[in-house]
Amino acid sequence: MPRASRAVCPAWAGVLGAAILSACTRQGPDGGTRETGAAPSVAAGHSGPSAPVTGAAALTRFLGNFTRADVIRATGSDLEQSLSWRIAEWHARKGSIVALSFRPTEFGGRPDALEPRLFLLQNRAGKLALVVDQKLDLSQAECRNESGEPASGGDRSPELALDLGAYTIGPESPAIGVRFTCFSAFPAGDGSETRLLLLELRDGALHQVFDETIAQTNFDRPTGNQTTSDGVVTVRREKQDGHFDLSLRTTTKTVGSDPESFPNTLRHPIDRTETVSFVWNGTRYVTLAPR
Repeated sequence: MPRASRAVCPAWAGVLGAAILSACTRQGPDGGTRETGAAPSVAAGHSGPSAPVTGAAALTRFLGNFTRADVIRATGSDLEQSLSWRIAEWHARKGSIVALSFRPTEFGGRPDALEPRLFLLQNRAGKLALVVDQKLDLSQAECRNESGEPASGGDRSPELALDLGAYTIGPESPAIGVRFTCFSAFPAGDGSETRLLLLELRDGALHQVFDETIAQTNFDRPTGNQTTSDGVVTVRREKQDGHFDLSLRTTTKTVGSDPESFPNTLRHPIDRTETVSFVWNGTRYVTLAPR
């Protein structure tokens, strides 16, 4: 069993609010167990139509020398393209930068319309070199707009973020985390889903080895009930074929509606926690079948 862990929160987390503070990376006292919650825990440089470079989370220089434009050019991308970028130093690999690009897409748009791509770059003798890049597979996400509501408006547009927490899935295998959040609307309600993707650098390529829902919200219009789920991924001591097992602990809460607004709704508040384990099958993580 993993030992007790402590929160490791960057100073800027308090500025951005409780949602970030509640999801900081957690690290065990012996360094063997690390957890990360439902929101990214590492500050990254954000740029593009949906997130201008402002505030404490934006870095003007990466590795002390490179600008945002330097990073984008090193990926081989055109600075004039209307792409959103998420850029951060990756301290798990010395002298490395991770960049994530995607196309802004309206609420309800297909995930593949974002054309998300992850780049790993490295400082080599003062020059930024592209190590590898990989298109992300977002096909497991549930994103749709079936309510007849207008698709315009950026507040519910799909969003991608880097999560460079302590995902050491093997003795010498740190993984890069990416969070994908999208929203859904339908006649009976609406909600959101955040998925955590982990990519491992192996044999000169980035492999997407983990893809699971890490957070959800749901509002049920007929009853007025609201449900939220928040997950924590833990890297465990046990391992298969050189990869540590993972566990996902999800807490789900349902809050009953306002009795005056919904007098006919039966109110049964829910507060439950479930844990699912994942093991390495040789190429990726899969759910461990119950014994």
